[in-house]
Amino acid sequence: MREVSDGFLLLMDRGLRGALGLFLVGIFFFVEMGFHRLDDPRRIVEPYFGAGTRIVMSTFDLARSENSG
Repeated sequence: MREVSDGFLLLMDRGLRGALGLFLVGIFFFVEMGFHRLDDPRRIVEPYFGAGTRIVMSTFDLARSENSG
């Protein structure tokens, strides 16, 4: 197996995390758009969905800031 430099591994790590973050954001927007078709359940579920989205994004940001130095 060939040796790989640390810089390359860090670059791959950042790229994969960015792609994963964009994927998660895409999922959240896709699910949220489904709520626009519903009227009554939307009022009940939307605050919880928004809070969950903020928690996930805050956690992702904290993990990203810890690893970037």
